[in-house]
Amino acid sequence: MKMPGEKEKVPLIDLLITAIIDNDMKTMKSLLSKGFKLNEVKDKKGWTGLHWAALSGTLEIVQELVKAGASFKIQDSSGETPLHKAAFSGNRTVAEYLLSQGAEPLAVNGSEETPLFKAVSGGHVDLVQMFLEKGDSVNRKNSKGSTPLHRAAFEGREAVADILLSSGADMESIDQWGMTPIFDAAGKGKVGVLQLLIEKGAKVNYTTHDGTTPLHAAAAHGRKDSISILAEHGAEVDKPDTVGDTALHEAAGRGRIEAVKELLSTGASVDTVGWLRRTSLHLAVAEGRSEVAAVLLAHGADPTLRDSLGQSPLEVARKEGHRIMVEMLEQATAREAGQ
Repeated sequence: MKMPGEKEKVPLIDLLITAIIDNDMKTMKSLLSKGFKLNEVKDKKGWTGLHWAALSGTLEIVQELVKAGASFKIQDSSGETPLHKAAFSGNRTVAEYLLSQGAEPLAVNGSEETPLFKAVSGGHVDLVQMFLEKGDSVNRKNSKGSTPLHRAAFEGREAVADILLSSGADMESIDQWGMTPIFDAAGKGKVGVLQLLIEKGAKVNYTTHDGTTPLHAAAAHGRKDSISILAEHGAEVDKPDTVGDTALHEAAGRGRIEAVKELLSTGASVDTVGWLRRTSLHLAVAEGRSEVAAVLLAHGADPTLRDSLGQSPLEVARKEGHRIMVEMLEQATAREAGQ
């Protein structure tokens, strides 16, 4: 029990981390001289002092820790070694030193990712090249089936993606969801990588086992610019997935209004029926997306079409209790009837 006025004791690992980040060699050596158990004292994430030094410390700090017995093979709670940390931070001199001391360049973390994946995530072209030269595979897959190129696309690392492609990365490699790297670029709105992949020949109409296309991915996440680029390069705007839903269905149901507008401007059919014979207007109404519904109606969506349950968008709005939507659809239905 802490007595009144007594200072709370700072954990040793916190003292070491502070010394490492501050590049305070004197304090660090003082801690080490007191029998600090470098490979046993860890923070809440399972990081040792060497993990922290590899991420944010200098080469001299890292060398001192290794000299004092710090293990470069020890893994944190996510399975990462100090080399993974150096790769992510882009600390090449530290990475090269750890490798010279015997660090394993192909060590995998809990997601089956080598340091190469971390270098890709950080956008470090030189380290990506180094790990490829050390024997890592440009088409290695992690536990979810993603390759380094998937990661580069997801993170928007255009220069890294270019190097990977030049090194033989497979643009049509699929992850566990059946998606190629172009899906990641389109869905995340990483237009630089998206354009690069298309220029290199990536298939803009590639479909997964459930019929999803890169355009569906872009629409689902509201990526207006991705939609524009894909459409410009031949994406089939009304291509349905296996249940009949188009990219417009995806955007409308999720309330991605800018994506809805972009799809309509590229020629998407406003009344295409999908799953349960529902139109994009049905989905917008069911989800309470009044602004999207207004845009669809302004582009000629038919408010009288019925789904497989026999319901019109107006009846769906009434069922869901969307008052504003009910008023909007009553007016639209009246206009339709008056024609």
